[in-house]
Amino acid sequence: MFSDRIYSRPGGRNDASGMKCVFTLILINVLIYFFIQPNLGQFIDEFTFNSAGFRNLKLWQPLTAMFLHAGGTHLLLNMWGLYLFGSLVAPQLGALSFLEIYFVGGIAGNIFWMLFNWNSPFPLLGASGAVFGVMMVTAMLQPNLELIVFPIFIPLKVKTMVIIFIVIEIISNAKIDVIAHTAHLGGLLGAYMVVKIFHKKKIQWDPLSFIFSGAAKTRTPPGWKVNDTSKTNEDYRQRPPASPPHDDADAEDGDKVSQGQLDRILDKISKSGINSLAESEMNILRKAREQMKNNH
Repeated sequence: MFSDRIYSRPGGRNDASGMKCVFTLILINVLIYFFIQPNLGQFIDEFTFNSAGFRNLKLWQPLTAMFLHAGGTHLLLNMWGLYLFGSLVAPQLGALSFLEIYFVGGIAGNIFWMLFNWNSPFPLLGASGAVFGVMMVTAMLQPNLELIVFPIFIPLKVKTMVIIFIVIEIISNAKIDVIAHTAHLGGLLGAYMVVKIFHKKKIQWDPLSFIFSGAAKTRTPPGWKVNDTSKTNEDYRQRPPASPPHDDADAEDGDKVSQGQLDRILDKISKSGINSLAESEMNILRKAREQMKNNH
């Protein structure tokens, strides 16, 4: 399953400090959980994160909240994700660069959550933002690596997994639950910016290129044509013909979402962004998400 790792190929880089870093982070999180969890209530006000702590200048909280977890399942899922994706990119990046991505992703996720939950009475804790950041970097550096991940049990490219998770987080953010979806999105964005700025030459897939490619020069969005004329200074943009209708309507009527339908929609998101989806396609994504939950 992991035979396509970059650092396992001839000439690939294999920095042992990267894996040591992953295992050290997992060990620290586990030790803190077992030492602090029995008395977690005593640490919530000082070491978890919310806007009240920010207003009171408890500036350490975005960092310390990354090492606290609400329960055993919360810890297990985060550490499993850290090992799964960290073991793919940490040897390629080395310890220092991996730590940079891990902490920027975690802190950015926590701050991003606070911006959208300024008046929330609930504190934020957990390493989810950092883990989502590591997942984003894995997709950017090794996008075509295929993994089989519970509970999907079908081979998926890492970049496809990231697109699925982003869509799930965006859709789920409208719901009221105990999962900090905005922290996950903030972790993705924070880690993305670290790689974009400091490790640009390593990027194999840029999921946000349609946003950041026009800082110095305006570019036409993927899938659009620009017709230049000598008579005017305007660009006439013509979208390509709409693709022929598929069997999406059938999925909305109660049938299971097929892998082909899901692949078409994910390819469209990858090329043109989630805003390009029609309402029927958004409904299919929601239905696919429910299927995944039911399979769990």
